[in-house]
Amino acid sequence: MRIVLALVALTAALIGYEGDASSLGPKPSLERSHRPTATPRAGARWHGCVGSEGRHGFLRAGDGSRIAYAATGRGRTAVVLAHQGNGDICMWWPFAKRLAASGFRAVAFDFRGFGLSPERPYPASLRKDLDLRAAIGQARALGSARVLLAGASLGGTIALAEAARPDTPAKAVLSLSAPESYVRFDGTALARRSKLPILFVAARDDSGGQFATDARTLYRASAATDKRLVILAGVEHGAPLLERPSLRQLVLGWLRTH
Repeated sequence: MRIVLALVALTAALIGYEGDASSLGPKPSLERSHRPTATPRAGARWHGCVGSEGRHGFLRAGDGSRIAYAATGRGRTAVVLAHQGNGDICMWWPFAKRLAASGFRAVAFDFRGFGLSPERPYPASLRKDLDLRAAIGQARALGSARVLLAGASLGGTIALAEAARPDTPAKAVLSLSAPESYVRFDGTALARRSKLPILFVAARDDSGGQFATDARTLYRASAATDKRLVILAGVEHGAPLLERPSLRQLVLGWLRTH
């Protein structure tokens, strides 16, 4: 009987124990992991967001890196979507579906080391421009004769790098909250080398106004004659700016004319 009572007391003590959370080790990070995730279960959305409306898979960048992509829509004009540092394909996917509904083909991808695209060792980890180039190639392989670029934050600076290439097939660039520079990419120098039509967008108070300042700097530096700068009140950064219906309509209209 004493043994039974002792076991009951021990069980109750274990169930009721809360203790100091620090005694259980560090809390798991709330930061989104950029490492490849597990293969989704049968019937689940690929990458957690891509359903039957999209085709998906992996591309090979010019240096052999494996790059995840998803595409939706059937338009002869494709918009290739380059994500920001705290995102991946899924951050762009709601807008990708809107593009498809508006007559475009949309191609989103994960930069190396983000989402489902494996990390690469340094210095290959820096060659995110090759990932964008692979996504452009996929858009053309799917049947789109015309390619436009849309980049958010670091993706915007990478889009500027592609726009500055003399033989780029891209015809115009949408830049959302692009920084003036990103690692090895000098956005200001790249803007001076590109004459592609470009639309710069940033929120006035994003990071204390830094990204609005960067947008103005890039706008002034751009060699394009067809260029536009839109600074909005608010603090949103990158792709979430397109959750505003008014800006979304402005952007869709701009893409249709380019």
